[in-house]
Amino acid sequence: MEELHSVAISADGVLTAKRADDSVVAIEIQRGVVAGARVKRSRDREKFRFEIDDNGGLSAIERDGSGSDRIHPFFGGRPARICLAGQTYTGSTDSGHKLEVAFPGQATDLSHASKLLRRTHPRGLPASGIVLTARFADRSAQNEVRMRASNGGQDPWSPAWEEDAGSVVGAITISRLFHGNPAGRSDLARAVDVELPTTRNDAVDKLGVVWVSRIAVDAPYRGQAIGTELLRLLRTSIGATLPWHPRLIEVMQSVPLDKLMTSDGNFFTKAGYHRYAHPTYTAPAHMIGQNGQRQVHRTPLRSLYYWARIEST
Repeated sequence: MEELHSVAISADGVLTAKRADDSVVAIEIQRGVVAGARVKRSRDREKFRFEIDDNGGLSAIERDGSGSDRIHPFFGGRPARICLAGQTYTGSTDSGHKLEVAFPGQATDLSHASKLLRRTHPRGLPASGIVLTARFADRSAQNEVRMRASNGGQDPWSPAWEEDAGSVVGAITISRLFHGNPAGRSDLARAVDVELPTTRNDAVDKLGVVWVSRIAVDAPYRGQAIGTELLRLLRTSIGATLPWHPRLIEVMQSVPLDKLMTSDGNFFTKAGYHRYAHPTYTAPAHMIGQNGQRQVHRTPLRSLYYWARIEST
């Protein structure tokens, strides 16, 4: 690790800084990461020191009043480090193809992920949050999976069937849920042995919980456990270095009432998540029709709540 100095962040999310030899580095940081880490203003950045690793991974380590590294609030013995950009995590599909998982900057990958979320998730792109993406490490593997899926492919209208290999194929968004207080948080409180606060903001802070608000995989690549792998890596390798310094993850799945008894949640449990025992009511949502248009989901829905502990790696 090499410490950086003279750190500045532009309005469009480009961090510039100097190395020890005064050479300049410039790294794009996703706006959601800048906001979550609270490093946008110069006076806020004074609370951090910034490091870059040999692979270009950029981190911010929070400091206390004496200038020493703060300790993570939930994982004693490790610094309160936030991975800002440039880190790549390795995962794999069910068929063994390698995936590259990362937080994209403000350029092409983030734009592609945003389009993917808009066209494939019934609730579209959220107003805020951090986007985590997955792509195939091997372009020929991506082409192979797409060709194999073409015979019985979902969403025939999707441009993903024609896009060049190398593009983002899956994404999740991560934020904190303040506009609701799910009943499943009672499981979280028991898991970490705290009394669940009555106010939403206090509950999020005391539990140390982040929320996966969207999970989306493009049509040709579904059934490869790409969404599951994103959730698993978030739990095992990524979560402890997120902004907000969390220790828990929550995610909700909307399920048609008539399919509630047959929904085993394997998608989430395979990634190491626990299911809260009691489904709850959720408002009707849209569904994506076979023409690519959003349609009102006429079937009553129920929400299934899943959660996981973040591993300290």
